[in-house]
Amino acid sequence: MFDFSRSNKEKKHPVIIRVIHARQVKQLMTSVWIQERDWDYNMQKVRKSHPNSTRLNEMIRKKYNEVEEIMAQLHIRKKSLKSKYAAKLFNKEISHSFFEYAKRYLSRIYSEDKFLSHVKAEGVINKIKKYLNDNDLSFFDIDVEFLRDYEHYLRSKLNNATNTIHANLKVIRRIIYAAIDEGMLAPENNPFIRYKLKEEKTNRLFLSEDEMERIYALDLEETGKMYHQRNLFLFACYVGGMRISDLLQLTWSNYDGSHITTIMQKTKDYVSVKIPKKGQEILDIYRFKFYDEDGYVFPFLDKKEDYSDKRLLYKRVSSITTSTNLNLKKIGKMAGITKNMHFHMSRNSFATMALKKGIRIEYVSKLMGHQSITTTQVYAKIVNADLDKAMEIFDE
Repeated sequence: MFDFSRSNKEKKHPVIIRVIHARQVKQLMTSVWIQERDWDYNMQKVRKSHPNSTRLNEMIRKKYNEVEEIMAQLHIRKKSLKSKYAAKLFNKEISHSFFEYAKRYLSRIYSEDKFLSHVKAEGVINKIKKYLNDNDLSFFDIDVEFLRDYEHYLRSKLNNATNTIHANLKVIRRIIYAAIDEGMLAPENNPFIRYKLKEEKTNRLFLSEDEMERIYALDLEETGKMYHQRNLFLFACYVGGMRISDLLQLTWSNYDGSHITTIMQKTKDYVSVKIPKKGQEILDIYRFKFYDEDGYVFPFLDKKEDYSDKRLLYKRVSSITTSTNLNLKKIGKMAGITKNMHFHMSRNSFATMALKKGIRIEYVSKLMGHQSITTTQVYAKIVNADLDKAMEIFDE
């Protein structure tokens, strides 16, 4: 509505928002000033005939959303419009800054030892800050239009793929959900209700048992890094598809002669895996040739380093992972494998091999530390597709 009691030299009046709550009234100024002829009383917005109608109506809408959010918080806390808490909200003494809240969110997940999630989220937030030239961002600014513009920026300026964009926006969504859970944001102001994330299906490459045997048979120099990286990869293929971060941190105290018992770094799940013959052969190499009672099973991390600093541990694991992935591509070529080798392929290979051998899907899911059996079912579909293809022999 208009405040006719005020006008400037151009005879423009301010657009205001009137709030009525429990018989209490409060009027809030927007930053929009227009002449009376440009205001649509029925639609309560700037007329389309105004040259800047889109921008001005967007400014009014964001202010309106901000007021709605404040009212939601007052409702949650059962505070009146005249309370000190309401005054702090309206005067912005209580911050609605997305970045300020994100900083607290990062601190919390770091304290919960979710270090990988912390690093990824920190990277996403820094990318948004760069996009905004280090300007602040409030929760009210994150609407469908903002998300569309940001997605376009990621795709056109940074050349990010669809799944990379999905991962970035998922972090924003997770922070918004956390703010809603804490009462910082009203659920109806969640932009992801109307904005759906896009994701592309990826081919899950895996090795056949024959391909694993060819890699196993490669004659590699025992003193070379590639030798240990090959063994690490195959051990994961045969022993539960363990993640490289978990394998690197295995010590001999995790081994009892028949089982590897550990807590997965990513999920914090306890897992005990019986080591099959192929895995035992690899483990025996390190038990008899490279054994260090107080050291790690695989010779990548330095036992003299203090890895209680999780940032240091993460950087070291990341460096080893990068090196291993580069050498796995070389190893694949040496074994005559045309697939693009990388360490995560070991998880895919274990899952498909285990299901083909008849291991129940819920057991495979548990061994791999999947939080939902739905994730494991992707591998079941791969196995079923292979079986369907095998049955085509009857049509020849």
